[in-house]
Amino acid sequence: MAQADADALAALLAGLDEPPPIDLNELYGLPAGLNDSGDVGSDDAPEPPEEPVTQPGDVWVLGDHRLICGDSTDKATVDRLLDGATPRLMVTDPPYGVEYDAD
Repeated sequence: MAQADADALAALLAGLDEPPPIDLNELYGLPAGLNDSGDVGSDDAPEPPEEPVTQPGDVWVLGDHRLICGDSTDKATVDRLLDGATPRLMVTDPPYGVEYDAD
């Protein structure tokens, strides 16, 4: 993990023409609040609900973005997701974005 440098942060912020659109008190307090132990906490996933809200085939519309619960290697699933649109970017293996070859 990188180490925070409060002096470097202060110098960087002092060189800005306009203040950033954030609470500077939170930003300046960041170095003191960092966990230097390297422990990022538990990564245990919660138990899944007995009745999930999202079912295979469900499409979630997030602004201009669409997300489907399904198999991205299945043409019918992808067609349902795209709904006739041509994607500019399609990530089928988040967070990695690995390109798969079906052959």
